[in-house]
Amino acid sequence: MKIHGLMLCIVCFSFLFSCKKDEEPEPVVQQSSGTSNYGQLKTGNYWIYQIYDVDSLGNATPTTDFDSCYVAKDTIINGNIYFEMHRPGATIPNPISYLRDSATYIVNNYGKIVFSSTDFSSTFSSSYNIAPPTDTIYKTITRMTDKNVSVSTPAGTFITSNYQISSTIWPSWVVYFSTLNQNTRYSKDIGIVTETMPIFLSSSSFKERHLVSYNVN
Repeated sequence: MKIHGLMLCIVCFSFLFSCKKDEEPEPVVQQSSGTSNYGQLKTGNYWIYQIYDVDSLGNATPTTDFDSCYVAKDTIINGNIYFEMHRPGATIPNPISYLRDSATYIVNNYGKIVFSSTDFSSTFSSSYNIAPPTDTIYKTITRMTDKNVSVSTPAGTFITSNYQISSTIWPSWVVYFSTLNQNTRYSKDIGIVTETMPIFLSSSSFKERHLVSYNVN
């Protein structure tokens, strides 16, 4: 299938909303309660980020826009305590997710792993985004990368580990990039330090948010 400009404008790089076919099962996550200290999932915790424009060469330019992310409350889902996390713009269309610590993993209320402080060998999920009826747009995998990498933001310099959503674009759909990586870098006792916002296939740039200030209990 040939590329249609209008369709490209609305196809977003976000595995949460793909037409998808799982290839591999999720790694088994311990069900006992624990904490990795990376999510900082406590009611009242908040983080303020500055939005940066990132060009095709990786150059990041600060904007005048800021986002606030926070833990609103806790709630019980299927017998487990989850925390209601508000992260505007992180996913489309819903900015609210429900998360909990499970040993060294952070999982959402659908059982999907969104971070691990120890598992850098597993592929957490694998899926395809398909344009009807059978035209593959991209394949996405999620995994941990970049263990203990130093990252600097306006809030300071942090040692981070990266939860990555990586999409390989099928050749007929490539406009600017053949691979798109959406990175969420966590620091122990801090939370998310930098985060790639959802990326559009038709854009040569994307947005990231960088930590400016925070309050964690």
